[in-house]
Amino acid sequence: MLKRVEPPQGPGADVDMEVAGSPGAIDFDQLVAAARRQARVVAAAAAIAQDNGAPSGAIKVEKPPPAVPGGARKQAEAAIRQGLPDPDSTQFRAERVTEVESVGHGFGPRIEGPVSIVCGQYSTRDAAGGYSSYAWFFVAIKHGQVLWADVDESDGPGNGYYGCKGAGLAS
Repeated sequence: MLKRVEPPQGPGADVDMEVAGSPGAIDFDQLVAAARRQARVVAAAAAIAQDNGAPSGAIKVEKPPPAVPGGARKQAEAAIRQGLPDPDSTQFRAERVTEVESVGHGFGPRIEGPVSIVCGQYSTRDAAGGYSSYAWFFVAIKHGQVLWADVDESDGPGNGYYGCKGAGLAS
């Protein structure tokens, strides 16, 4: 025996919902899946609208992060060393690692996570043989792949610093 389910009153009251198997029926699993898709769209829109202090609003951290893969810090250090005049002389300090649900870079679409974020400061020998002052870096890693690295010059804060600050990893 089929039992008719009355629709809610108000917006959407014209939707005809019946028990599965009858003509025009809506399958409950399909209804739940549609509601979940709508919830993800609303959550994504809220995340895009969130302003967290970074110049581009790049980082979204909403809850305590889970454990970060063990190799993220070493992988980030290797990414920073690339292209430096004396990579073996590079020194790191104030490194912090976290994992976020999603991350954005520039004006492109957000990248869903988990994404490991590694922030800190580096210094390396310059052409004269002396060490530069420490500068900030920000590295985003997903599934063991470096997505990008923002590296500041030693003359002041830039994208590296502001990315770290937006992630709550720099003050």
